[in-house]
Amino acid sequence: MWKIVSILSFALTAPWFLWSQEVYEADRAMSLGLQNSFSIIINEGDIMTVRKQWEKFVRQYAGKTRYLTYSDEFFTDNAKITPISSNPVDVYMHAYDRGGGIIEVQTWFFLGGVYLQSKMHPAGAEYARQIMREFLQSYSRAIIAVVIDKTQEQLQAEEREFARIQKDRRELEARITKLESELLAAKQQLKVLDDQADAETLIQQRNDQLQQLKAQKELTRE
Repeated sequence: MWKIVSILSFALTAPWFLWSQEVYEADRAMSLGLQNSFSIIINEGDIMTVRKQWEKFVRQYAGKTRYLTYSDEFFTDNAKITPISSNPVDVYMHAYDRGGGIIEVQTWFFLGGVYLQSKMHPAGAEYARQIMREFLQSYSRAIIAVVIDKTQEQLQAEEREFARIQKDRRELEARITKLESELLAAKQQLKVLDDQADAETLIQQRNDQLQQLKAQKELTRE
């Protein structure tokens, strides 16, 4: 049961731990060279979950997303993000595993001829930061959903184990009751046998006394 409590405790505290992360802006290497990026750090992250959640998250921008195996990037072609640009935006995402459960989610927003950056597009850059924070929340919800599912599975397993123990206990109690009943019957039968043995002994004693009396009687005749 303590495992369930630990998991639920993590589920309750994880969102605040993850959402407090900052969004960093810096030039980073990607498939098209060194470009301005927006990134977040996820502690206690899982890179496969990050990738799957990003694919789901970016669908809201109506672009076509595919995975680029040669660069380990997700590329969303012609995304519609009007707060950043009235024109289609190409979005690149790379999930970098730093080790120790630390995942850095790096994104680039290509506006057509230039990459999004605060100096040239302050409002758009701020919205990019909002996108990253929203993704972080989306990822947190996905992690919590997984934790809840695992917790429910563990709880169901423990309930099944408890039911099995209760069944075994009922069967054991039934066996004890049966044995007690058989023991009582055996004691009663033994008492009957003892009583019969006592009766036979008494009969034998009376018969011996009778024979002695008969023998005395014969002696008196002589």
